[in-house]
Parts: sequence; C-alpha cells; structure tokens
Amino acid sequence: MSADTEKLHTVVHDGNGPPALIVHGALGSRSYWDDNVATLAEVCAPVVIELWGHGRSPSPADTNRYRPSGYVAEFERIRCELGASQIWVIGQSMGAALVLHYVLAYAERVIGAVLTNGTEEGRFQRLLPTVRLIPGVEIVDVAASHAVNAQDPAGWNATTTSFMRHHSSGTPRTH
Repeated sequence: MSADTEKLHTVVHDGNGPPALIVHGALGSRSYWDDNVATLAEVCAPVVIELWGHGRSPSPADTNRYRPSGYVAEFERIRCELGASQIWVIGQSMGAALVLHYVLAYAERVIGAVLTNGTEEGRFQRLLPTVRLIPGVEIVDVAASHAVNAQDPAGWNATTTSFMRHHSSGTPRTH
C-alpha cells in the first residue's frame, strides 16, 4: 500500500450539526466512543477514526505517517473529504495531543476542541497554552472522572454536548 491508498479507518455517523472528528488514545479503537456517539449526534455529526495500527486502520511502513504532522495531514484530508468548512475536534489522551496539533495547524477550520484524559501530561502542557491563545477556538478540558467509558459516560456526554451547544455559532470564522 502507498500513502495514496492508506487512510485512517473512519466511521461517519449521521448527526445534527457540523462534523466532529473523534480521536481515541493509544491502544484504543473506535469502540471507545460507543457510549458517546448517539448523544454527540444531537449536536454534531460524529466522525470516529482509528489511529494508525489500531482497529481497522492500516500500519503504514512510512514512519512519518505516525508523527503528529502525519496525523494532522490525515485529519485535514478527512475534513476535506467531508466537504466541511469547519469541524469540532474531540480527543482522548494521545488523541487529545493529536487534535491540539491539528488546531495549531488549521485553527480557522476548527469550531472548538474537547479534550479528555491527559491534558495534565507534559506533551499537552507544551501545546495547550499556545492553542488557548488562538482567537475564536473554544476549548473544554473534560475531567478524567467524566471520561468516556469510565465511571460516568453520561456526565461526559452532558458536559461535552452542553459545551458544543453553547459554542456553536453556525457562522464560519475567518482569520
């Protein structure tokens, strides 16, 4: 397989609102979000991806595809294929770090970001202050106690959908 044919496995769900790219953490899969997709569909069109070498996604031989820049390029390809001018990004643990890289590269394409389970880690601390300075990009860091598939998925769903409803302007931003 070549980079032209290797793509992240993506499951696009119907929903009310703009697409939301949903990214699991290391050693996870799209099933991580099973308890969240139906509720998220009330405010967005969930687009659940699987990271390289996880679930149904291939394992490219080109190691550059696994770098944050490789994921950013793949996330942008997905946004373009969806035909969306702007998207939500949702990331858990390593997925949160990857969506922060996307926000830094394509802030004008991002409505807002939902981060969970990991922003206290060093890799996030390098990115998060810079991302928080981007005008018009709203961010919520959902506490680990409300983590998807943890003890309170209903709490995570309520917090996340409330944030998305509150910050959905429906008007594309320009920088």
